[in-house]
Amino acid sequence: SLPDLSGFVVHNFGFVSDEHKKALIYSAADVYVLPTLADNLPNVVIESLMCGTPVIGFKTGGVPDMIKHGHNGILVDNINV
Repeated sequence: SLPDLSGFVVHNFGFVSDEHKKALIYSAADVYVLPTLADNLPNVVIESLMCGTPVIGFKTGGVPDMIKHGHNGILVDNINV
């Protein structure tokens, strides 16, 4: 069974094109979770890291090239909750 996540607050900002607003959103977040299993070099990882927000992502594609496990984020094995 999945853990109880009812204590987490989630905000949906929809599509954001304004660069300043994007930076504010990334900076306000505690962590960015990248759920993709197949992406070469996702821009969202770079954007998040540039705003000082750590990233949690799978060890796939170019993600391990951008995330140093335990330093600026967490890398997890594919298909691992």
